[in-house]
Amino acid sequence: MPNETNGTDELQRLAADNARLVNENESLSQQLAKCKEELAAARRELSRLRGRSGAGRSPEAMSTMASRLRDALRE
Repeated sequence: MPNETNGTDELQRLAADNARLVNENESLSQQLAKCKEELAAARRELSRLRGRSGAGRSPEAMSTMASRLRDALRE
């Protein structure tokens, strides 16, 4: 009978481990979803800020702006 008891104990331990891992998985899934939401919000904010600053402009437009500014400062 000692083997049967050991087998039962092992099954109980495995069941407890499984329940703990299921809970941990749910918690990590919730954390991941929150991180994805925060990342999406940060990307929207970055996109909004780029639109304001002109960072999305082509390099030619930025170099033209630099020379215009240089010319304006010379005057």
